[in-house]
Parts: sequence; structure tokens; C-alpha cells
Amino acid sequence: MDLDKGQISRASAGLVSRKLVSKAVNPQDNREGLICLTRTGLIAHDTIVAGALEPNQRLLEQFSKDEVAGLLAQIDRLTDVAAKMLDAEKDLS
Repeated sequence: MDLDKGQISRASAGLVSRKLVSKAVNPQDNREGLICLTRTGLIAHDTIVAGALEPNQRLLEQFSKDEVAGLLAQIDRLTDVAAKMLDAEKDLS
């Protein structure tokens, strides 16, 4: 996300104060915090996602179904590689 710990802390505190997320200590690792969407946060998320669908559909309407499937497959591959890179980085620390 390219954010430092202070930025993440302030952002998460703002979301907690707005009751969009709840925060708890990870019972498996006290150094970590777990953040979950609240009911209000889930509603906000669903509203944002619904609003994003229409522009996405307009962006993709120029492509065939096969082209969209290929694009999504490439995004999945990139996501898998990024996850593996993150896991490898965590293993180093």
C-alpha cells in the first residue's frame, strides 16, 4: 500500500471512530491487530462496489468475452505473483 505505520494507524483509527471497522488484537500474535468491517462498514463497502460496477462495465464493453476472460486471467496471475512476493518478504523478517 506504500504507507508507513503511522499513516495506517491514523487511517484505521479514523475508520474505527466512524464505526466502519472494528479492531482487535490478533490472539495468535499480540503484535498484530485484526481489522474487520462492521455492519455499517459492509454497507458502505457494498455501496462503493455497486457504484464502481457500472463504469467498469463501460470500460470492458469494447472487449469480447474471451478478451475479458484473458484480462481477468492475467490479473489473477499478477495477484498470485504479488502474494508469493509478499510471503517471501514476510519470511525474510
